[in-house]
Amino acid sequence: MTTSPTSETPTASAPRPSRPDTEEIVALLPQLLSDPGEALLALRERHGPLVHITVEGTPVNVLIVNEPGIVRDVLVDRGHDLVKGRGLQTTRALLGDGLLTSEGEIHARHRRLVAPAFHRSRLERYARTMADRARVHVASWPRGETVDIHELMGSLMLDIVGRTLFDVDLTGDSAGIGGAVTDLLVHFGSQTPLGQLLGVEPDPEEEARAETALATLESLVTRLISDRRADPSDRGDLLSMLVAARDEDGDGSGLTDAEIRDEVMTLLLAGHETTANALSWTVHLLSHRPDIVDSCAVEADLIRLSRGNGADHRASPAETMERRPQSTAEIMERQPQLTAVLNESLRLFPPAWAMGREALRPVTLGGVDLPPEAQVLLTPWVLHRDDRFWDHPDEFMPQRWNSAEVASHHRFVFFPFGGGARSCIGEHFARMEAMTVLNEMLTLVTFRPLEGHMVGRDHSLTLRPAHGVMVELADRS
Repeated sequence: MTTSPTSETPTASAPRPSRPDTEEIVALLPQLLSDPGEALLALRERHGPLVHITVEGTPVNVLIVNEPGIVRDVLVDRGHDLVKGRGLQTTRALLGDGLLTSEGEIHARHRRLVAPAFHRSRLERYARTMADRARVHVASWPRGETVDIHELMGSLMLDIVGRTLFDVDLTGDSAGIGGAVTDLLVHFGSQTPLGQLLGVEPDPEEEARAETALATLESLVTRLISDRRADPSDRGDLLSMLVAARDEDGDGSGLTDAEIRDEVMTLLLAGHETTANALSWTVHLLSHRPDIVDSCAVEADLIRLSRGNGADHRASPAETMERRPQSTAEIMERQPQLTAVLNESLRLFPPAWAMGREALRPVTLGGVDLPPEAQVLLTPWVLHRDDRFWDHPDEFMPQRWNSAEVASHHRFVFFPFGGGARSCIGEHFARMEAMTVLNEMLTLVTFRPLEGHMVGRDHSLTLRPAHGVMVELADRS
């Protein structure tokens, strides 16, 4: 059985905070702004897991946390003293008061109203659509040609999100929406908390593209809500639930169009972008390890055979649907190898690679006294590569997830979906979606990397492949 870190016991005595001098931070600033992933790894290497950055004569006051016990403090124990960080606050122009950006009672109310859409009974219903659409898309991908898996995954995830969460076919809008999402991520991702505190101005051309992109998404979301208001019958999707929702645990009121807009925009972005990234990174890693691909494919075939009286991998969705595992827990139980692959991919390339918080009031974390408005940065990207917890941390080693060592790790050694009251509400949706898509790929195609292609990393709002994931597809024999 594939394991995940669950322990809440301290990892060791609390580390002493380190405070780099202003000269070092100024020298590192270009890299912090251009390649924050490498810069943060360098800071961890030089100064340890708790780094307190201040720059004399500026409002910069940032605590970088890569210690599991203090991550827990931030996300769980002291969560009431902190709000979402400045980097995410800038996305309010896009996401409004959706689940990613809202605070306090607004967040609690919206989470109550959105949560039923991600209950197990709904997820099991979504699984059918996920498998159907994955098979259709993968079957249509060109064979014998070099393709960009990141682009293809973006289209597939948008199709799945559109049909499961909004009961609409967005494939005709795929290119426009995908381009708009990219422009918005580039724009908001470039506005790092450190850059904002130092007064770094956003690029005017990026701002103009972002405004156009936002108008594109606004038009789409407005149309979705208007159409559903005109026909509010329950279609089994999230949008139907939002339109009909009443806060029975609150004042009994429903959501306004503006509130629905914020949640639809949030789920449209988060629901397809992050999973497309996770799947793209997973295929990138697997493309260099055909031995692991083969073992995962055998695992997938064994499940089909055990449930289908000998049905082969060419069986149609209708023929195999009832035999397919219908919950995330069942898939993980029956496919430990593929679960380990996904966890290892999320460890090495977590789409939510950094998570920011801002002090709402004076708070002490790791022995550092922080004033109101100080920034706290949690970096799964760094902590997931910490050699205190991971053997050969930069290597792709799915087998580590079947070890007792990983099972004994502190809960916040591995936290790709966050934690506490603000953990990702769509974690089980995303895991089911990723596992379902990977199963269809493993059933239908083989893939090998384009020789010499450098994927690169884009540490914007999410961790994206900077130059795509170029592979050559062939039919699986």
